[in-house]
Amino acid sequence: MKLNAQSKNTIEQVRRINEYSYEDCKHFFESLVTHIILNYLDEKSTYIPYFGEVFIKYDGEDLVQGGREAKVSLSFIADQNLKKIIGQCIDGEETEIERIFKNKANQRLELTIEDQ
Repeated sequence: MKLNAQSKNTIEQVRRINEYSYEDCKHFFESLVTHIILNYLDEKSTYIPYFGEVFIKYDGEDLVQGGREAKVSLSFIADQNLKKIIGQCIDGEETEIERIFKNKANQRLELTIEDQ
């Protein structure tokens, strides 16, 4: 699959967050899309941990320059964790994500100090 600039940027942002290689992050997204498409073929929704449940519906196709393009619609049910984090953001509270980042940063700092 060919990636556009927006896709490459998203993979790079994820890579920076989790410190895995660009290729590992790219393979993760390829695997996730494969999982979603396989579920679509079985007419099933896909649950994405921490995010929610997605169901793809084929709505026909449009004629576009050079061929046809599938029209699809998505149904989405947000995971409770996602709802909680969004609520924390709206309320100005520290989120679970911020706590995870702080813990990772503290662990890295401790490892750096121990190495010296």
